[in-house]
Amino acid sequence: MEGVEPRTCVDAWRREIAAVITIVAVGFSTFELYTGLFGERVELLQRGACLGFSLALVFLLTASERSVWLRGLDVVLAGIGGFSGLYLFLFFEDILNRAGTLTTFELWLGVAVVLLVLEATRRLIGWALPIVGGVFVAYAYVGPYLPGLLGHRGYRLDRIISSVYIGEEGIYGVPIGVASTFVFMFVLLGAFLQRSGAGKFLTELAFGLTGQYRGGPAKVSVVSSALFGTMSGSAVANASAVGNFSIPLMLQLGYRPPFAAAIEALSSLGGQLMPPVMGSAAFVMVEFTGISYTSIAAAAAIPAIIYFTTVFFIVDFEAAKLGLKGLPKSELPSPWKTFKEGWLLLSPIVVLFVLLFEGFSVFNAAFWMIPFTYAVTALRPSLRMDLRKVIAALKDGALGILPIVLACSAAGVVIGVASMTGLALSLSNALVVLSGGHLFALLVLTMIASLILGMGLPTVACYIMLAVLVAPALEQLGIPLLAAHLFIFYFGIIGAITPPVAVVAYTTAALARANPMEVGVTAFKLGFALYILPYVWAYAPELLGEGDLWRIVIVVLSSTLGCYLFVAAIQGWLLGRCGPLDRILLALAGLGFVHVGSLTDLLAVPLAVFVVARQWFACRRHKAEATAPRGQGGGARLPSRPLSQPRGDQ
Repeated sequence: MEGVEPRTCVDAWRREIAAVITIVAVGFSTFELYTGLFGERVELLQRGACLGFSLALVFLLTASERSVWLRGLDVVLAGIGGFSGLYLFLFFEDILNRAGTLTTFELWLGVAVVLLVLEATRRLIGWALPIVGGVFVAYAYVGPYLPGLLGHRGYRLDRIISSVYIGEEGIYGVPIGVASTFVFMFVLLGAFLQRSGAGKFLTELAFGLTGQYRGGPAKVSVVSSALFGTMSGSAVANASAVGNFSIPLMLQLGYRPPFAAAIEALSSLGGQLMPPVMGSAAFVMVEFTGISYTSIAAAAAIPAIIYFTTVFFIVDFEAAKLGLKGLPKSELPSPWKTFKEGWLLLSPIVVLFVLLFEGFSVFNAAFWMIPFTYAVTALRPSLRMDLRKVIAALKDGALGILPIVLACSAAGVVIGVASMTGLALSLSNALVVLSGGHLFALLVLTMIASLILGMGLPTVACYIMLAVLVAPALEQLGIPLLAAHLFIFYFGIIGAITPPVAVVAYTTAALARANPMEVGVTAFKLGFALYILPYVWAYAPELLGEGDLWRIVIVVLSSTLGCYLFVAAIQGWLLGRCGPLDRILLALAGLGFVHVGSLTDLLAVPLAVFVVARQWFACRRHKAEATAPRGQGGGARLPSRPLSQPRGDQ
């Protein structure tokens, strides 16, 4: 248009696209709230609408940053994605009557949906999951040409698309069914809590409670991530929300940037274990295992507490090594005042706990907490959510669910092919054979597979594939169903801090302006004790709250003490600096306590007592030397620093 600046046209385009994105996102959330109030639609319709909205939003989000031609293409792709959901609404009964047999148009629409899912996943999540999905589709076609266990009879393209697109275990299978109901409602609840100010309240409360103690800001990171995780269930959300406050304060206090970023990454990961929300994969676990969500959350509670306690140990030892103090009380918010001003914001989380354990369905409990959160904020003017905040929360919820929906959809491609070809059973049997029937060997193989997938995939996609391909092997060798699924779930989470692809560590590295690889390696080293924890419940289900109370207490205390000693060995600090011998003995004692058994505990006790005694006497000796009058002791030169103060080069 003549007389109009190109830049002005671009800005106007972006404003228009932003308005459309807001309308579509709010419509998406409103649809989900409608189904929460009046009941879910037929499964295929609910899932189709969820994927249609998601595809439309992903391509609209990328359209505003593209050139003119690509911008138009993205709008077209967004329209096709939205149409795919609408088509299911219009012709659902016809598709149902044909028992999944596709017309020529539906076959091409299925091809388009599969390609759109993989491309949208690539844009939002990265290359790893689309590549895996593409390889599985190719595998379904080339099966007759493959050797051994991988070989199968092969399938025509129309059969593959029919299974992957509209089949019960394909794109519209269980994973996206969970994402479109339970997970969406919890993500939307988290968005409302965030917009109500609950995230800020929890962070300030954590600062007030722990900021004054040794290494305070790092302990704030641990506590606030645990609290924040009760409502977000997202490691990246935790890292971004809490890290913006905690990492700068850790750096100001004297922690090195890689350490500060690593601690925030470790703390943020734990939020996916912390009930009541946990990670989105936990809701998928409900469908795969048939175990109620309250049982899964209750089982995960003890490992989650031990997880955060272990990270707390890491922070405390590092603060002691560096001689760091807490922040002055004058610089910290009053915990009591903070609690009085914002305690209402805790009530949705508390009521959610009550509803879940009173037998309400997860979907209904999460739904009713959304209007409850709005009603609670209306009780106090400083917390009140106006229309602008409500619209923002609806938009945040819709945009927040996109990575989960796409991960579930792309994982559905893998599940559809694995089910159709029988790969799941073949791979499970192959793992049992490869492990020689030894449980520990199988656990190690499962851990490696989980970590590799967890490095490049979102936790929910990682869990889905492992639940289909690997979990049956664990059950074959006697691991209880829940313990097996929590094992792969946990290592899928930990994969996000495992080098070389440590996604959450990269997020916190940006906040600390540190080298991402160095942060990943630091997080891996510091959190090494956390890699041992799942092996405990594989052999001792008491750690998941199963069994007699006295056995549960013994296993929990033994595991916690083992993690404490193992962290001391890694950090090289207990009561003071540890030499090589002390570190070796502490590591052995820690492993002895973590390994459940009275014999290993009896062997670990004298090792731990020996090191503690050595450290205690060394501390007393150095303290006596430091306080002795100068010249005493034949003119021996006193140490230039107390034991608790490190050398400048350390």
